[in-house]
Amino acid sequence: MFDAKFIEENLPKILGIHSIPEDKKQKVIEAMQKHIQTQLASKIMGQLNMRDKMKLMPLMMKRNPEEIMKFMVEKVPNFQEIVQKEVMDFKPQALKIINES
Repeated sequence: MFDAKFIEENLPKILGIHSIPEDKKQKVIEAMQKHIQTQLASKIMGQLNMRDKMKLMPLMMKRNPEEIMKFMVEKVPNFQEIVQKEVMDFKPQALKIINES
């Protein structure tokens, strides 16, 4: 299943940062998480109907990534593609973070 754990475990490989020092890797992952959250929130909210938006808000307030991810996967048919696009769009920024560290 496509979930938060999958992203966390595979993000370094997808971004090509699996072999860099752990401190640099952590900086990139933290920046990526912020980027994805911001971009996904914008794109996903645009695809949800009002009822689903109202269901999502309490989940976001709890800040439980697993519940939020499960909800999004269920409600947004192209969720995986959106996440993959955002990860790939972030790759140049990840390289910049690595080079500046």
